[in-house]
Amino acid sequence: MKMNMQIGRLKHTGEILWCIAILLFAVEVTAADQTAAPDEDAENFNYPISLNATYIYDDNIYAQNADALGDSILLISPRIAAKSLWDRHNLTFRAGADLGLYSTYSKENYEDLFLKLRGRYDLSDKTSVFGGIGYSLEHEGRDSPEDNLSGLEPTTYDSTELSAGVSHDIGLYSLRLGMTSEWLDYDNVPAVGDSLIYNDDRDRRLDSVGLQLKRSVTDASEWYARTLYSRRDYDEALSLDGYQRDSTGYRAAFGFKYKADQKMLFDGYLGLMTQNYDDPRFSRVDAVDFGGKLVWLLNSKSRLNLLFNRTLNETTVAGSSGYLLTDLGGTLEYNFMPKTIGSLSLSKSVADYQEITRQDDLLSWGVGVKHLPNKNLYVSADYKIFSRDTSDAYLSDSTLTDEYDFDRQRIYLTIGLTF
Repeated sequence: MKMNMQIGRLKHTGEILWCIAILLFAVEVTAADQTAAPDEDAENFNYPISLNATYIYDDNIYAQNADALGDSILLISPRIAAKSLWDRHNLTFRAGADLGLYSTYSKENYEDLFLKLRGRYDLSDKTSVFGGIGYSLEHEGRDSPEDNLSGLEPTTYDSTELSAGVSHDIGLYSLRLGMTSEWLDYDNVPAVGDSLIYNDDRDRRLDSVGLQLKRSVTDASEWYARTLYSRRDYDEALSLDGYQRDSTGYRAAFGFKYKADQKMLFDGYLGLMTQNYDDPRFSRVDAVDFGGKLVWLLNSKSRLNLLFNRTLNETTVAGSSGYLLTDLGGTLEYNFMPKTIGSLSLSKSVADYQEITRQDDLLSWGVGVKHLPNKNLYVSADYKIFSRDTSDAYLSDSTLTDEYDFDRQRIYLTIGLTF
C-alpha cells in the first residue's frame, strides 16, 4: 500500500514539474513579447511584501466543552508576491507562511505555508489559455468538526493543486472551460495512551471540470451560467470505519454580477448540487446551491460586506457521507477618523450531517478597530466570541454527547508592515 502511495505521489509530482516547465517557457516567451519603449518604465514585475505580527489570547485553545485551557499565541505571517506588469499576458507568484507559537502548550505550534504560481497567455485579443500550480502545508484548527479530541497535536496535511483552461470571447459573450486537480495528504497524529490517530484513509484526489458562459448586459452588469462535474477519489478503498467514500458530483447555477463604480459590488449565484457516493449505504445528496458577496458603500464613512455560501464537505464521522455547510456572515465598517476604521462582524454557520441527525450550529461575532498611520503600516485590535452548539451527536458507543459544544473568546493585537 505504501509503495502504491509513493508511486502515486511520484506521478503527480511529475505532472507538477511538467506544468512548471510549461509556465517557465511561457514566462520566457511573454517576457520577450514585453519590450518597453525607451521612454517607458521597463520594469516587468512589482514585488509587494508584507509582514504581520499578531498577539492572540485564546481562553479555550482546545475548543472544549469543559475544563477550558487558555494560552497566549504569537502569530507571524510573512507574504511575498511577484506580479507582472505586461500589457499582454499575466503571471503571478505568491508565497507566504503563518507561524503560530504558543506560550505554554507548545505542542499546538504550527507552521503553515503556501506557494502559488498562476499564468495566462493571450493567444489573441479574444482567446487565452491559463494554468497554475500550488502547494500548501496546513493544519486543522481545534474547532474543526473533523478534529479528534484525543489528538496530542493538531492534524496537519498538505495540498498540491494543478489547474488549466481556456477562455474565448464572442461579442458580448465569454466562454470559459477549466480543469482542476488537487491531492490531499493527511498525517497521522499521536494520541493519548501512546496510541495513533490514523489519517491515511483521508488522503484523496479531487478532480473537477467546469464550464461557464458569461454575457455582458451593461458596462456595470453581467449574467453567467456555470456547470461543474467533480470526482472525489480516496487513496484507500475503505475508510478505517469501513465506508467507501468515493463520489461524483454535479453543480449547475445561474448568477448575476453588478458593479456601480466604487459604491456597490454584488456577485451572487443560485442553482442545484448533487453528489452520488459509491457506498450503497449512502443516499444521493440533492441540495440548493448558492453563494456570493455584497460590498456596499453606504456613505462616505460606512461600508457593508456580506458573504453567503454553501458547500458539501467530506467528514470522518461514522455513518455520515458528509455535511452540508451553509455560511452567512457580514461586517460593518465605519471610518470614524481619517485613518481609523471600526468594525462589527457577525456570522452564522450550519453544518447539516447527511445520513445521521447531527447538526452543528456555529455562531461568531466581534468588534475591532484598525489604525493606518501611513500606507506602509497599520495596527489593529479585535475581540471575537465563538460558540458551537451540536445537536444529536453520539460517541462511538452510541452514547449521546455534548462534548463537541464549546464557547471561546479571543483577543487579537496586530501590527502590519508592507513594503
